[in-house]
Amino acid sequence: MSWTALNQAALGIITAVLGYLRERRLVDGALAEALNKHLQGALDEIKKANAARDAVRVGAASHPERLRDDDGFKRD
Repeated sequence: MSWTALNQAALGIITAVLGYLRERRLVDGALAEALNKHLQGALDEIKKANAARDAVRVGAASHPERLRDDDGFKRD
């Protein structure tokens, strides 16, 4: 085996390893981006739910006499 063939084989292996690492980094980046988007949506929903809960608490605290008013929904 000549030195040229040996060098080409070594460069081929190095190129394959670098290609694998590059692809792995791209996949990891895409996964992180998707996870970030999902978690941000969950945080937005939590903020919305907390705001609704706080609004109900403020309403009940400021007007306790209206707590048992008829809201139009029949639960019988």
